[in-house]
Amino acid sequence: MTGLESLDEDELYSLLGATLLGEGYGFGPSDGAEYAEFARRWLKDRFNIIQRQICGRREIQALRGTVESNFATEVATLTDFLASVYGKPSASIIAVILARRGINSLCPEGNSSDPDEDDADDANDGSCPDR
Repeated sequence: MTGLESLDEDELYSLLGATLLGEGYGFGPSDGAEYAEFARRWLKDRFNIIQRQICGRREIQALRGTVESNFATEVATLTDFLASVYGKPSASIIAVILARRGINSLCPEGNSSDPDEDDADDANDGSCPDR
């Protein structure tokens, strides 16, 4: 694993915010809180898009079918897909956040839209985040 799994939720969001903004993490507690708030808004704004892109994928459907959750497998599977859209550092952090919610919560029964459906309005991949 990446070591991210040992971070608490606030630390993950702070790190994600700093990564998205292209700034170093750890300048101070107020920076961490600002980064975390930015990242929470960023992920909330993109959650439905990410959910639609992820939930129909065969790899995710296979994970949903398992009785026992395997956190490491979920993180690796999510990271593989997210890295192609958001870049490796952001993808790893987002994957841990989403995997903690659980694949079955992320992709509830009946939420398996076609991941190859390209919606031009959903093209904002976060590479130039809004401040």
